[in-house]
Amino acid sequence: MNESVLIGRSERFLDQIKRKIISIDDIQETEEFFKLYNYLKSNMNTLQDMRENMEMKGYTAPYRSINKYGRTPSAEVKAEDMYDISRHSQYFRMNAAAKKNILDRVKSAMSSHRIAIGHLEEFVTIECESCHKKYRGHEISEFSQKQCECGETNLKLHINHDGVYRLEIIPFLPLSGDYMVKLSQLSPLSRKAFRSMVRILKQEKRGIVKTVTLVIKVMEDGRWVRKRVIIDADDEGNYEKEIRKQYGSNARIELMQFHRKKPSIINDKHVQTALSLGYVKHAETQILQFLPELLEKSLHDKSKVDIYHDSLNVALKKANKLDTGEDPETLQKMFLNRELEEKGLLNSEGVPRKVSGKI
Repeated sequence: MNESVLIGRSERFLDQIKRKIISIDDIQETEEFFKLYNYLKSNMNTLQDMRENMEMKGYTAPYRSINKYGRTPSAEVKAEDMYDISRHSQYFRMNAAAKKNILDRVKSAMSSHRIAIGHLEEFVTIECESCHKKYRGHEISEFSQKQCECGETNLKLHINHDGVYRLEIIPFLPLSGDYMVKLSQLSPLSRKAFRSMVRILKQEKRGIVKTVTLVIKVMEDGRWVRKRVIIDADDEGNYEKEIRKQYGSNARIELMQFHRKKPSIINDKHVQTALSLGYVKHAETQILQFLPELLEKSLHDKSKVDIYHDSLNVALKKANKLDTGEDPETLQKMFLNRELEEKGLLNSEGVPRKVSGKI
């Protein structure tokens, strides 16, 4: 398949996933559960084929060809030849960037689909009403045709109360690989929460001993010499035996330093991003549902908050349009103060006015 055709087909498929609205309102119904589950499994199979095809075509290292075409000629060349070389180099760079971006997006979509499918498999247990055989976890994938191995199609769905799942995050996962778009849509507080969650998922925990660094003293030419030795930790009880085997019976261990494997909680960056986005966006949506009522009870004059919010948007647009080389935040603050002053929301000291200690 031509590379431009593969990239175009992949982008159209991912955009199709993006337009699909995911709902979990009736997920407890057998028909709705299998409808969503089979949709995600079908997408996953297609994405897997795309990824394999891209990796076979070298999308994992797309800039390698530029080393050949982007090299500066050693001999003298004409000006028009230099122009052609520059034009070809630019073409290959754009093509390499397109390959890198589409593969990254496919990988992100696959990670999100794995998470969604995993949560669905944890959510239910499927029971055949004829032979009463129960299926759970990855065994549910056998029901692509909603049929038990005994041949019966009467299946009953039971909620697995012992499962570990959070179905509410599925609609907020970057199923189309559009994690950058979803990140840009987060509020400032949500972005801060997102970064904190990613750090938690990347946090390393204490692992098993992998290697040991030893500082030893050995006798060489009638004098003691210190050496630093690194050995594997497969046989933890025989460090001294291993040292004496290599350096003789007079070798002595002075210091031992253990090096441990430190696996992260989740070591896939796309899974880290997808999970963090799903939970943060779900939490943000829940907060926005009760926030208006909370503000009505807490704020003395909500209209002033609306005016401030509108002024902030105006200041942000003006700061983005004006490129003076200054810090964008400084420009935004300047325009915001000007907007608030014109609307009478600043006192003589340039501080937002307060009424009875409330906004």
